[in-house]
Amino acid sequence: MIILESASLDDRDTTSLIKQTPFCFYFTTNGIFSIYDNQTYVKVNKESWIFTSVVVAISDGIHSPTHCLAFNTTGLYRFDLKSFVCTKLSNDNWGSVSAAISVADHKVNGNVWVIALCATGVFTVNPVTGKYVKVDKSSWSPGSIRAVSYSTSNRTATILTTLGIYNFSTVDYSYKKLSKSTSWLTARVGIDYDENHLLLLTSLGTFKVSKFNGEHNKVSSDAWPLARGIQHHSNGQILVIQSDKTYVLDPKTLQVSDFGYETWFTLTAICNLNGVAWNYITD
Repeated sequence: MIILESASLDDRDTTSLIKQTPFCFYFTTNGIFSIYDNQTYVKVNKESWIFTSVVVAISDGIHSPTHCLAFNTTGLYRFDLKSFVCTKLSNDNWGSVSAAISVADHKVNGNVWVIALCATGVFTVNPVTGKYVKVDKSSWSPGSIRAVSYSTSNRTATILTTLGIYNFSTVDYSYKKLSKSTSWLTARVGIDYDENHLLLLTSLGTFKVSKFNGEHNKVSSDAWPLARGIQHHSNGQILVIQSDKTYVLDPKTLQVSDFGYETWFTLTAICNLNGVAWNYITD
């Protein structure tokens, strides 16, 4: 694995950085890293992220995002994905955030905002100013969410938790539990499998779960008791971050192979570029 890290961010020659676009960013206690297709990663910001709850890309669903919001117990931060400059928007404690969804209304000048699902309720957050409004009293406990999928066409999120699967409307902030939804106490991480299903990795095996009624079937006996992060690679594969190393999971064959031997034990949050994020397991 190739590692490029600047000793001093202030003196860094940015022309030496990899020219390709990263497919995600890792927020860790040792700084922020941009992650590239060829297993290369670059440390782009040296600030420590210890109490980060969720980091979500500010996305309109059409263009590549240029910024993300980092919800932290010490405040709300706006991170520039191009210059790698981080700006603190407020001192509010966002330690209760479980998930965040970037939402756009293209009928209103492409206006984009972020919906934060927290233990203390649901909030809409202005990604430029950091100002927020509580829009619902429902509670979403940190650590209970294992996967979030968002459909821009019907503006509905499928949220899989340890207690069941829910459809959540980003229009009126209402939610309902799917009829055949079951508890997933053994679930570790989940991700979009196709338009109709999630792929859920648990300590008892791998399951394909319907986004519409919660029906599920076991597709692999591979257990993932140490999985703590998951994401789509730009080549269509799925990356699974465990405590020991990162694995590649082929979504078609479900075959598993090594991606790299970096443990990322300092990882606190992942910023994918799809505008959806949730609180990953940190044990």
